[in-house]
Amino acid sequence: MKHWIDKFACALRGTRLAVRGESSYWVHLPAMMVVLSTAAWLHATLWHWCAILFAITIVISCEMLNTAIERVVKMLHPERHPAIGEALDISSAAVLVAAAGASMVGILVFLDLLQCTD
Repeated sequence: MKHWIDKFACALRGTRLAVRGESSYWVHLPAMMVVLSTAAWLHATLWHWCAILFAITIVISCEMLNTAIERVVKMLHPERHPAIGEALDISSAAVLVAAAGASMVGILVFLDLLQCTD
């Protein structure tokens, strides 16, 4: 059991390090709060909540992976290199794709919720 507790403690530490160390989270977190509050206000159904929470989870997970990749690269190869720059751009693009997909999910969910309230 201690093994699992240690794993969760490391994961929570990683979450704290990621959020404190990257300014991107200060865009994602307020957006997340607005989306969650709006969904609650519009009385989202179970399926709406599932879609919203899944979309948020994907964006935050991609952002954390991007942050981890950036930190490892900066430690192992601090000087600029074109191939490394491309790899970092690709990991940033993954966050952008996830955020764009999450935005589409949010639009569809909120359009559906607003249609149901008419």
